[in-house]
Amino acid sequence: MVDRPHKPSSISAPPNDQHQASVDVTGDHVTAKLPSGDSCEVSLHGATVTSWKSGGREHLWLSANAVMDGSKAIRGGVPVCFPVCH
Repeated sequence: MVDRPHKPSSISAPPNDQHQASVDVTGDHVTAKLPSGDSCEVSLHGATVTSWKSGGREHLWLSANAVMDGSKAIRGGVPVCFPVCH
């Protein structure tokens, strides 16, 4: 394993489950929530971040014409692109 000179330290979390981050998979959407209430939602169709909320405020734009049923590309959000290495 490579040692990183500026590696972040681990964050200690309380043992109580209500203070833990959570991830929920519903259909073709994954929602991650922090104890602070901040959250993000990712559509598995097109690997698109469709929601990012912090401080009770939505930070991403989705078109009112966005089709979320997988039949078209999602209008808005942030597409997540992974490098393809051969």
